[in-house]
Amino acid sequence: MSLNDPIPQEQWIPTQQVLYTQVAPDYLKLVTLTTLLMGLIPLGIALALMMVVFALALPWLLAAGLCLTLLLTLWVYISQLGAKRLGYMVREQDIVVRRGIFWRRHTCLTLSRLQHITLSQGPLERLYGLSTLRGFTAGSPHAEITIAGLPSDQAEQLRQHLMAKAGSRHEQ
Repeated sequence: MSLNDPIPQEQWIPTQQVLYTQVAPDYLKLVTLTTLLMGLIPLGIALALMMVVFALALPWLLAAGLCLTLLLTLWVYISQLGAKRLGYMVREQDIVVRRGIFWRRHTCLTLSRLQHITLSQGPLERLYGLSTLRGFTAGSPHAEITIAGLPSDQAEQLRQHLMAKAGSRHEQ
């Protein structure tokens, strides 16, 4: 079977029925930390503004603080669900990335179209020993796949494996 031949329907495996590799457990901690940091700063500013500008009485300020804290808690919870939902699967001819909570998305990138792969680490990712892998295709300046939360050594192994597979596909 060549790359241009379709896969017979009896060999189709729906992406929802496949076992995905989960990202590192530390990624959940990283997502929680970044969500809290991104949420606590606006929360503090909002409460300070309410105190100064609106001169809210203490009961109203406490009620507003409680509401904002509940919203932040919900935001952290939803971010954690998204992190738990992220997974990937490498198959013979492609890589599939799964993400999403409410709107679930399965992105499939054929290895024959894979042009290059980058690994990146922000300061907090370095702290947790994690990396983000991005796969690009020809003709697109945007990453076609992004897998955050990979242990750095595993990300490097995956990058080399995918590039070797893509290279062997280009040679055929």
